[in-house]
Amino acid sequence: MSFLVAHWVDLLAVVVLIALLIVLWMRDKKGLVIRIIRVLVARAEQEFGSGTGAIKLQAVWDGIYANLPWTVRILFTQAVLSDYIEDAVDWLRDKLHEADANLLSYSDEMIFDENKPPTLI
Repeated sequence: MSFLVAHWVDLLAVVVLIALLIVLWMRDKKGLVIRIIRVLVARAEQEFGSGTGAIKLQAVWDGIYANLPWTVRILFTQAVLSDYIEDAVDWLRDKLHEADANLLSYSDEMIFDENKPPTLI
């Protein structure tokens, strides 16, 4: 106990440093997580079509848990991922109103190459 009292400033600095590293890592990976969720939303739309919102949402959540490592699922809360899904649905609506809309480009399809899972670590 005396160690904690004597070194509380050092311990606080280490905790702050770890928190800062986590925040920086999350900011770096945010774009890739959003892109993966967009691909999942587009695939669900292609597979299930309109009028199947609950099924598509479940397919997206299943895809998130199947494709994102546990570290991402811990650091990006369910509420944050839900917001990303809603943003991806809005993105998809805009995309579908464009002429010659291509829901998934080749690079998007390559995110989920069965032989190579996405790298987020």
